[in-house]
Amino acid sequence: LDFERFDRWVRVFFDHGFKRIEISHIGGREHGEWEDKTFVASDMPCESPEGQKLTIEEWLPILQSHLEEQGWLDRSMIHVADEPIPVNLASWKELSARVHRAAPQLRRIDAVHVADLADALEVWVPQLNFLEEWLPSFKEAQQKGAELWYYTAWVPQGRYPNRLMDYPLIKTRILHWINYTSGTTGYLHWGWNFWDVKFDQFAPGDNWIVWPGTSGPRSSLRYEAMREGIEDYEYLCMFEDSVRQAARKYGAKGL
Repeated sequence: LDFERFDRWVRVFFDHGFKRIEISHIGGREHGEWEDKTFVASDMPCESPEGQKLTIEEWLPILQSHLEEQGWLDRSMIHVADEPIPVNLASWKELSARVHRAAPQLRRIDAVHVADLADALEVWVPQLNFLEEWLPSFKEAQQKGAELWYYTAWVPQGRYPNRLMDYPLIKTRILHWINYTSGTTGYLHWGWNFWDVKFDQFAPGDNWIVWPGTSGPRSSLRYEAMREGIEDYEYLCMFEDSVRQAARKYGAKGL
């Protein structure tokens, strides 16, 4: 496999302060329908005289070896298939197991609508409403070593925070307060710059949070509010550290 273009983009992002490599989904719903019962893997098309395709069992081990050679394996994760739900969870788990057998050192990450994921995922990313609904189960997985994030899309709405254009900006800012209060260590973006998708396909602002500009992406009020929320998260962590230091200094207990 030729990794020249892949490596170039990885280095571009690392040079600009990024810490992780998040590799896209290796499969999806068989017929593209939400309640499809079967997830299928996508073969990788190759540019060769034979026009052959590689199965995930053939190309994932090569990818894992390349990441290890570059010293990037510990910073990498790969999506299996997006948003498993109860009706197709068994199929998703089978696909996830194939990924793990092919590349056992490559961590798996996915947005999920289920909580029964033991041994099937390393980075769990429930939608915000499911994080609330099944928080004890997710926290138990976190205590056993899973990394716990969360995400929003065009849902949930109503009383939940989100990044939609017709929401008050405070609802965007407090997204990362929830990271602090829930102990989740990441937020999965959807979407940042999907400009080729209609702006109001699901809800206004769902598909992107920055605008196309003449020399690069342009920010938005929502994106600035999100940045302020991230800064708030850091302030809360700094405050917690200072309280802990004061407790040690004065011998206080129960903090």
